[in-house]
Amino acid sequence: MVIGYYISMVAISLVCSGVYFWKWQKHFDIHFTLCYVLLPFVTMGYLLLATSEGLGSAMMANKINYLGGCYLELLITLIIFSLCKIKIPRLVSFLMTAWSTVIYAGALSIGYSDIFYKSAEFSKSNGVSVLIKEYGPMHAVFYPTLFFYFAISLGALIYSYRKKPEASIKNIILLSLTELMSIFCFFFGKGIVSAVDWSPFTYVFNAIIYLVIIDRISLYDIDDTVINSLIKQGQSGYISLDFKHNYLGSNESAKEYLPALRTARANMHFRDEWLREKTEEWIADFAADEMSRDLYFQRNMRIYHVTVNYLFDGKRKRGYLIIMTDDTRHQQYLKTIEQYNKNLKEELAAKTALLDELQSAQNTADQDTPPMDASI
Repeated sequence: MVIGYYISMVAISLVCSGVYFWKWQKHFDIHFTLCYVLLPFVTMGYLLLATSEGLGSAMMANKINYLGGCYLELLITLIIFSLCKIKIPRLVSFLMTAWSTVIYAGALSIGYSDIFYKSAEFSKSNGVSVLIKEYGPMHAVFYPTLFFYFAISLGALIYSYRKKPEASIKNIILLSLTELMSIFCFFFGKGIVSAVDWSPFTYVFNAIIYLVIIDRISLYDIDDTVINSLIKQGQSGYISLDFKHNYLGSNESAKEYLPALRTARANMHFRDEWLREKTEEWIADFAADEMSRDLYFQRNMRIYHVTVNYLFDGKRKRGYLIIMTDDTRHQQYLKTIEQYNKNLKEELAAKTALLDELQSAQNTADQDTPPMDASI
């Protein structure tokens, strides 16, 4: 029964990770990805511990388990802050990761030093392997660290609910549920079923809830949704170049507009002379005063509208972004309007000339008519 529990946790964690990577998109928070990478390893560690046949293998499995306590709990905390729209300074995030790494280094010393475990004995109970441990001084900071992660996560959820209207209420409720479940299992799980470790259950439970959140998470990021929508519509072509005018990449629409892009090599200048000259001309026009103007070019009976701007990597300018749209219909419409106005002006001028001619003829006729004799 107990072994079946651990097997089911491994199986569910593998399914969750599989679903995540199937749904994965490049704008997903890296902490989600790390969480789903670690999850199957951690749950497998608990299964290996329960089925181990000796002290050495049990201690090795136990070291895998500490990946959960040291890193998964940290990742969960960082995920909560991210979804609550609370920015953690990079230095603070680094220090938290470094501290978890120090604790995990202590866990890795099990069997070689008494700093984390003073002693460990192998035992079996009802066919399930367990370690009987005497904790060392470094283990004394492990549980306070977990409590710290729980506390700041709950604090972030409460603060976000009250002060962060941009954070999804649905996400806050779901995240609160994961935290409450973790706290419940940590403090009361053993009192319900003492034969199993509840940690794998809490990790799997969190992973399932995160999949529900991930299904809609990108909809709350306007930058990602707008960019993805524009690219999917296929109405705009994008060409990126670095500051040395080396080609970086382009989307499918740009390659349809300019087939020479299909043979262009990354990190090199364009081999196609026309394309190279045109892109340099557009960039020079933009770089002159860093103003994006409306530029046009004609290719294969089509007219394209071009704008140039900087290519950003976060806040850093890394090159140039050329945006092209097929403006043929609009230009044809403008040309039609222009021709219509031209024809209208010509017709108006002709009518005006005709009226002037008629008026002139009338004036001449009036002058040629003799005046009437007043004596008659």
